[in-house]
Amino acid sequence: MITVRNYTIPQLYAIALRLAPPNDASFKASEQEKVIIDVRHPEKLKRLYCYKLVVPYNHQDDFYVLMHRSLDGEWPEYEVKIEKKGKEYFMVIRDKDQDTN
Repeated sequence: MITVRNYTIPQLYAIALRLAPPNDASFKASEQEKVIIDVRHPEKLKRLYCYKLVVPYNHQDDFYVLMHRSLDGEWPEYEVKIEKKGKEYFMVIRDKDQDTN
């Protein structure tokens, strides 16, 4: 089970994508350095949310995958994934219907 309070959408996805462990204050401080936001309304990503996910014991190995799916269900308008740029990995958040060239 995970329960977090007052997290932004990027912070929640950072947990699901294993960029930051839950309750890691360092990710909050360096959020802008590891996140590329390419959406029409970035102000929506600054809102704070509470999130709770309970996973059955027999699915605990799939916890992060299930969390990612759950977040995708909560915010289907976004596509969130990890991309490598140079030698570093970044979380990229885009509008789902946005054209990629």
